[in-house]
Amino acid sequence: MRRTLGQRGVKFAVEPHLDALDGHTATLRHWRNAVRFVGYHVAMRVHITLDHGLVAQLDERVGARRRSRFIATAVARALEDERRWDEITETLGAIEDHGHDWDDDPAAWVASQRTGDARRVG
Repeated sequence: MRRTLGQRGVKFAVEPHLDALDGHTATLRHWRNAVRFVGYHVAMRVHITLDHGLVAQLDERVGARRRSRFIATAVARALEDERRWDEITETLGAIEDHGHDWDDDPAAWVASQRTGDARRVG
């Protein structure tokens, strides 16, 4: 039997692992333990340790039932920031320090760039 589960508008196709059921009636608990996700999103459980005060602040902010989503979002944002900083540090020194059109008067150069394109409005 194949079913489709939706979470926040994303559809997942799941198939039961029949050996995991061992002939038992497929209750919801068995079904959860016996599904295999096919698609773009597969959640993975991670064990982390947080200070009690930090957990209290987290619960106050998002509630105890939304900790995982908040932490996952925060980690994704932090990783994206780290990736961007890596790209910035890799490109340091890529542009020469002198010999640019804007060296004499940067404000005038910016103004000419803004008005120099007829397609630009404003």
